[in-house]
Amino acid sequence: MGIARGRFVIDTHVHAQRHAAKFKDGKLKADYSKLAANMVLTGMEVYDNSPRLLYDMDRYGVDMCVLVPAFAMTDEINEAIVKAHPDKFIAQCSATKYRAQLIKEKREWNIVEYKRLL
Repeated sequence: MGIARGRFVIDTHVHAQRHAAKFKDGKLKADYSKLAANMVLTGMEVYDNSPRLLYDMDRYGVDMCVLVPAFAMTDEINEAIVKAHPDKFIAQCSATKYRAQLIKEKREWNIVEYKRLL
């Protein structure tokens, strides 16, 4: 009997969360050229979009994805997605809450301060 041949496709940079803009109080204008840079501060709400991602993975033959957080996405949502589908996802976590705090307060990353938060 010969060696079974096959393929296992892993997408190494995927966002399973999506953004919903909250233009609350009429104060925030839809300036899309600046929106990405200010998502943490502008009331962007993130949500789990993994059902759509799972559909796309099945359709295009992707076996597994590495979830990566970006603009206002949370490690906690990615963690929940991985726990719900451990055969489909792994996550690269980054200090999203700490990074958001630094952006809001216009401060620089400090490894000593970050280690205290762990």
